Amino acid sequence: MPLTNIGLYGTNKDGTPSIDYCQFCFRKGEFVDPDITQDQMIASTTSYMIKGFKMPEVQAREISSLLIPRLKRWSKN
Repeated sequence: MPLTNIGLYGTNKDGTPSIDYCQFCFRKGEFVDPDITQDQMIASTTSYMIKGFKMPEVQAREISSLLIPRLKRWSKN
């Protein structure tokens, strides 16, 4: 999720905004769903984009498949 709005930032343990994660994934310094796999996250975000943004499934899956693996949580770098 683009973190262009400070209200969308997750929070660190000390309550400060996390610049790396959104509020839907990260709260109080912990992942909301710590056991979710990358593939499950792709499926979840795809579903969200289809329902929330009325995006075609193929387009939503393509975007999720490109962006999710690049997130710090799953980055191998």
